Amino acid sequence: MGTLLELNQVYTNIGDYQILQGVDLTVPEHAVSVLLGRNGAGKSTTLRTVMGYWKARSGSIEFRGQSLLGLPTHRVARLGLGYLPEERQVFANLTVRENLELAGRKEEERRQRTEYALTLFPDLRVAWKRTAGTLSGGQKQILAMARLIVSAPPMLLIDEPSKGLSPVLVQKLAGVLEVMKKVSTILLVEQNFQLASRVGDCFSIIDDGRTCLSGQMEELAGNSDWQRQYLGLEAVKGGGLRQWRSF
Repeated sequence: MGTLLELNQVYTNIGDYQILQGVDLTVPEHAVSVLLGRNGAGKSTTLRTVMGYWKARSGSIEFRGQSLLGLPTHRVARLGLGYLPEERQVFANLTVRENLELAGRKEEERRQRTEYALTLFPDLRVAWKRTAGTLSGGQKQILAMARLIVSAPPMLLIDEPSKGLSPVLVQKLAGVLEVMKKVSTILLVEQNFQLASRVGDCFSIIDDGRTCLSGQMEELAGNSDWQRQYLGLEAVKGGGLRQWRSF
């Protein structure tokens, strides 16, 4: 399995604040790499730095061996990186159908991928002619995910996709991510540890703007000391299931 994206000692400032202070990250191809850490650790800033929204002050960022440093966001996207931010960016004045049509691809391929997305998310079929601005927060998140399915770039950067979704939709989202990694490499920021541990193949943890731990997800899932130390999680028994909560 080759490396698709690699960050080495990336430092990023936002104004006078130094947010990233040495992020190292290796993302293998056709896998789900999960970026974890407490709130404010620098996870979203890492994704935005890769996409060129924020400029790295130093370090290296390479996608398929090509440097992304200094490239504007539209050029990064053209290289094959798709980005789903936490803010659920959809075209509010366009219908669900029009949002999916703008996802690109050749017409026949787009129709096939759209039909697949509608099979996964039948609520979008019901809302087919509604404008995206009238959808609920969860429906907008689903629409944004559906657009990624239709466009299917070589690599996806996804920030907190489960935020605001019902438990039923989170379970469906997990299945979608497992299918999507067969055609796209995924770098996922996710606070829901149950979801992250289910879909993730490998992980990196950022603390105070630095990468402090990386490895295979099964190692982290089986190590409660790491979970407590780096993520502030503790095991809770309830209803016969292992649940998690933040300190």
